Amino acid sequence: MSTAPPGTALTGAFRFVVVAALALGWASAGLAAGATPATAASCDSPEPSPDAFRGVVLETAAHGRIATVRTDDKRIVTVHGGAMGTTVWSSADRTYTVGAHYEFHPRDDAPPYRDDICTATHPINESDSDSAWSHTGWLVAVVVAAAVAGWCHRQ
Repeated sequence: MSTAPPGTALTGAFRFVVVAALALGWASAGLAAGATPATAASCDSPEPSPDAFRGVVLETAAHGRIATVRTDDKRIVTVHGGAMGTTVWSSADRTYTVGAHYEFHPRDDAPPYRDDICTATHPINESDSDSAWSHTGWLVAVVVAAAVAGWCHRQ
């Protein structure tokens, strides 16, 4: 037998669902904005590279760690998301997604470029609006929370 005051059992369930819905919204906002596991390695704040360029990943190799990129100025270059010439992987290796558009901030000034998660390289949105998908995530969270609130209120 519960010793909780009447109506508080649903309040606990309601709080759980609201927190879960908000977490879903935050997670989808972060994933859609192209979040990368930059915290997997101990890096200082990455500085922009003077050799930065933008491009689309055409294909990858080595489990996404080597990218063939068509730059926005139509060159085809190779970017290594970790140490070049090695099959050893580390937590600082960066992986790339085929079809994604990136702003690359490599560690060197000529191809093949060397990159990792401690550089300022990041995916970019074609519309230059990284918030489009994050609004979708928040909308999902609000709709789920409202539906659960309505259901709990009727009970």
